[in-house]
Amino acid sequence: VVNSAISIYYYLRIVTAMYFREANQPFAPTRSPGLLFVIALCPLIVLELGLMPGWWLRLVG
Repeated sequence: VVNSAISIYYYLRIVTAMYFREANQPFAPTRSPGLLFVIALCPLIVLELGLMPGWWLRLVG
């Protein structure tokens, strides 16, 4: 119970900092080609592992 209370306090501080405090400086997200490639590649890997796991299991087995 004590750990839960500590974690609630910790995570609520993060949420209040994210949503209820004003930003010190404007946030400008960066887009790099490598990042976009990884973002596109990860769902494809998840789909491959979910739809055809047999090949991967034989490969590592």
